[in-house]
Amino acid sequence: MSAAVSARCDIAVVGGGPAGLAVAIGCARRGHDVIVLDQAAWPIDKACGEGVMPEGCRALAELGALSELDPAERAPIEGIRYIRADGLRVEAPLPAPGGLGVRRTAL
Repeated sequence: MSAAVSARCDIAVVGGGPAGLAVAIGCARRGHDVIVLDQAAWPIDKACGEGVMPEGCRALAELGALSELDPAERAPIEGIRYIRADGLRVEAPLPAPGGLGVRRTAL
């Protein structure tokens, strides 16, 4: 175990993705000493988690993270559309105010 990992903390969060970081922020705001452990080096850039649904946007706002996002790094999402290889299409609008397209590295 490295010195950084063996440091004293109240809470260890395993996983530094969007959910793990949200938990860590919430715990830290409540006065806990928190460490985040992840097997991957930061930042993790992969094609997932880029579509933040309306409830996720509300959660980001409550954490204070939404206002920290550069407006140039977020794109509004008003709905979703799936197109199958045979051409079948399914579309659905998102509830207002919609969602956001945000690269995982920006989160």
